[in-house]
Formats: sequence, C-alpha cells, structure tokens
Amino acid sequence: MYNAEIAHPDLRGSLGTILGNMFAIGSIYTYVLGYFVQSWRTIAWCQVVPSCLLGVSVFFVPDSPYWLVEKGRYQDAKQSLVILRGSNYDVNEEYQEIVDKKKRKEEKGRTVLQTLCSRVFFIPFLRIGSLMIITQWAGINVITAYMVNIFIQSGSSVDPSLAPILVCGVQQALATCSTFVLRVSPRKPLFLVCASAIAVSQASLGTYYYLSHNSEASGDWGWVPLACVIGVNAFRTVGFMVVIQLVLAESFPTEIR
Repeated sequence: MYNAEIAHPDLRGSLGTILGNMFAIGSIYTYVLGYFVQSWRTIAWCQVVPSCLLGVSVFFVPDSPYWLVEKGRYQDAKQSLVILRGSNYDVNEEYQEIVDKKKRKEEKGRTVLQTLCSRVFFIPFLRIGSLMIITQWAGINVITAYMVNIFIQSGSSVDPSLAPILVCGVQQALATCSTFVLRVSPRKPLFLVCASAIAVSQASLGTYYYLSHNSEASGDWGWVPLACVIGVNAFRTVGFMVVIQLVLAESFPTEIR
C-alpha cells in the first residue's frame, strides 16, 4: 500500500519488485544461518536483528502524501513529495492531483459504511480476494515452508540443507531481473505465464514423488525436486506475487486503500 502511494506511476511496477528482492535476501539469510548454526534458538535470536533494523528504519521513512492530505496536513504532504521526488523535481502537478482526489471524495460525501457497500470497493474486493484465496490454495507458501522436508522425503540427490540456499540464490537473481521485466512486460500475460509455469513445476514434483516411491530407478532423477522447487519460487518471484501485490495496491481508490 505504501509503495502504491509514494511511487511515481512510471516506476510503481519496478519498485513493487523490491518486496520480492527483500524476501529473497531474508530467505537466504535464514537458510545460511540454518546451514551453519545447529540451535534453532540461536537462529531465532539472529532473526531479531533484521526486525530491529526494520523498526528503526521506519522512523526515517516519510509519511505518504496521500495520507497526509487525507488528514488535512497539506503543507506536510507537499514536503513529503519533495523528499520522495527530490528537490529538483516539480511536485506541484502531482500534489494538485492528490488534493483534487480528496476534494472529489468530499463532494460525494459517503460514509465509511456506504463506501464499503459500494461497487468501487466490492467489485475489486471480490476479484482480488478470490485471487488471493486461490493463490494460497495453490500451496506455494507450503512448498517454501517445507522445502527441506520435500528434499529429504523425495529422495533428492542434493544435500537437503544446502538445497534451500541454492533455491533462494536463484530466486534472488530472478527477483533482480523482475525489476526490468515489469518495465516492459504487460502484467496480465506475465501473471498467466508465471502461474502456468508454477502449475507445471508442482505437477512435475508430484509426479516425481509418485514415481520415486513406485520405482527403484529414481536415483538418476534426484535433481528433479530441486528443479521443481526452484521453478515454483522463481516464477513466483518474477511475476506471480509481484503482479498480485501491484493489483491489490492499484485496484482500490485512495480513500479505500
């Protein structure tokens, strides 16, 4: 939400990939710790460090200009835009657009309940809500959470403790590439391609698991689970979750966001 309100429209898609990049970096940090540190308690304490850094960083983040205008703090909103865009950028046009949006909202005079019962809220909510439900139902997060267990139980030839680091390394590289992909690729085709690739990866993983438990010749294919998990995480990072997050942020008007 914050990204949608502070990012310039021309850069909103590229900046939306920052979440994927940070997720990949955090995952690498966690799995590398898990590889070298045996105590889960020590790992948990190490995870406090990025949490504290996040808390401290928030103090230096400017408030959203949209939020400031909503609160009637017009001068602060303009100053926030100057901080976000730079002193050499003319913020007057963008600032006036934000103010005009607030005036149009006030002219409608809708209450919170009326807004939540309106088509402006309800239609995007149904679309995005259904998409988010299906996304969770697809089990992408489950594969990520049980990655090590998958490698162990599927009989993968790759070291189960090292494989997640490799997966997250590839994910990080592709998260960086997604910044440029979203600059040139239409979002709907990108989402559909990534969703199809995730489905193929999941189907391949399930097929391998079934065949490996019904055949003694699965040793030569021990790399398949790693490739499938990399596929799920890679296409999730390149365009799947990024597009969902951007659609979530852009489909609702400012007053509802």
